[in-house]
Amino acid sequence: MHEDNTTNLFLGLSSILTGFEVVDLVATGMVDTYQAQFTKMLPSGEPAAILDAWSAIAAQGGDRTTQEAAVRAEMWCEPMLPALQSLTMMWYLGNWYADPTDPTDFGTLLSGQAYEQGLVWPAVGTKPLGARPTGFGSWALPPTAPVLPTEGVR
Repeated sequence: MHEDNTTNLFLGLSSILTGFEVVDLVATGMVDTYQAQFTKMLPSGEPAAILDAWSAIAAQGGDRTTQEAAVRAEMWCEPMLPALQSLTMMWYLGNWYADPTDPTDFGTLLSGQAYEQGLVWPAVGTKPLGARPTGFGSWALPPTAPVLPTEGVR
């Protein structure tokens, strides 16, 4: 993973949007791919404007709950809203949605790895269908519930 201030800002914002910690996002191995997609698919200057807005919020400090509230108040609106929705959906589903509000936009799958590393799987407490075997006889065991965060739950 290529680390620089832009990557750190991308990860910080992604953490706030997804509810996952930065370390969990890095563990997916998708940071460079997702950051490149985010930059490539948005109009020129928009990724930088979004990260600048996040940088201003992060510079104010505060805990995660305060930062989440600031993102909702200052960024989760036009003109940034569609890009933030697409970014969040990319982390969860491994797809890029050009228009996340269009029900006919089924997204573009970035790669098989993006599908496997989607945050949707740990969020619902399962493995990616058809990608990671669960093991012989695992069908006979009841599913395990995902570990849910106890802080910041609304």
